[in-house]
Amino acid sequence: MTDATPVRFAPAMSVRQVARPAALEPVAKPRGDPARTSDDAPPPVSGRSPDSLPTPSRERTVAQPPRPAPRPPPPAQAEQSTALAPDLSAGAPERASPAEATAALAPPSTPLPTYRTAAPPSVDLDYEVLRGGVHGRARLEWRSEGGGNAASAPSTGSARRYTLALRGLPAVTGGEREPLAGPAALVPAVGSGRSDRSALAPHWTSQGSFDADGVAPERFAVVRRGKERHAANFRRDAGQISFSGPATTWPLAAGAQDRLSWMVQLAAILEADPALADDPSARISMLVVGAHGDADVWTLVAQGREALPGAHGENIDARRFRREARHAHDTDVEVWVARELHHLPVRLLLVRRQGGESTEFRWRALQPP
Repeated sequence: MTDATPVRFAPAMSVRQVARPAALEPVAKPRGDPARTSDDAPPPVSGRSPDSLPTPSRERTVAQPPRPAPRPPPPAQAEQSTALAPDLSAGAPERASPAEATAALAPPSTPLPTYRTAAPPSVDLDYEVLRGGVHGRARLEWRSEGGGNAASAPSTGSARRYTLALRGLPAVTGGEREPLAGPAALVPAVGSGRSDRSALAPHWTSQGSFDADGVAPERFAVVRRGKERHAANFRRDAGQISFSGPATTWPLAAGAQDRLSWMVQLAAILEADPALADDPSARISMLVVGAHGDADVWTLVAQGREALPGAHGENIDARRFRREARHAHDTDVEVWVARELHHLPVRLLLVRRQGGESTEFRWRALQPP
């Protein structure tokens, strides 16, 4: 296996709303009410008009409850977008019982370890996305002001900023298709020929700065149709993490990350200490927060070295880390990183513990920022 030459990048620089059922208002229905609609009227009786029906005696009159509003028809299934939207929301508390959520999503009672970090330079990485036999494409867009060591950034004042986004990409067809290594090149992307609809797929954004513990998120959001649907706010002035929907708050632990920024934080830790990637007993822990009020400690455990196919079919010497789910509604995470990509993911596999649904990312191209 031939070690590839490292790529050097030029530094650049909600809770779900539940519809409230319609209020049921008593409806007065005096005999012969002209406002009575055909929906309110009882079915006709052969040979008699409604007004000719016998009237029950007062003593035996039983108040009839108002008829419930008709159930709305089920929403039409959303049209599949050209971009397969990767699911990073696994483990949200609404999928777990209250007892599981309280026990499994509670933040750590003891301080988590902190690490030296060196943020990777700005870059765009394109991935093939596979879920349930369906293929799509996505792009991880990382922008870091100034580049260099994240730990050297001041904690106050003019701290360096970052932005991070994971977006679905439109399908490409025919000769415009980017070359993919292996059999995946023969599989069309989702919704081929409907690239104008890619913007309708949800995408994820993270923005913030750097502090002594590395990447320091300020806001993580799930965006659909140009609007934030769910978000987590890292309120460093108050030492809390709050959310756009639920009233849940968590203490802001040192080095806490969101469900997108953890990938860059892992890369920054390994960039600052490359020997850690080769340590077979390495364990890297951090608090990871979702957008639905969930927060849990992720411990990524080294699993050794593996050779993975690169963007052009060459072998890449990758290091694999694994995080095991901690409850039935949680997610198993496996990530492969490589020095050629400044320890950003070459491959990422997310598997729901319940049901076994998986989403996989395979690196396919490097784009200039």
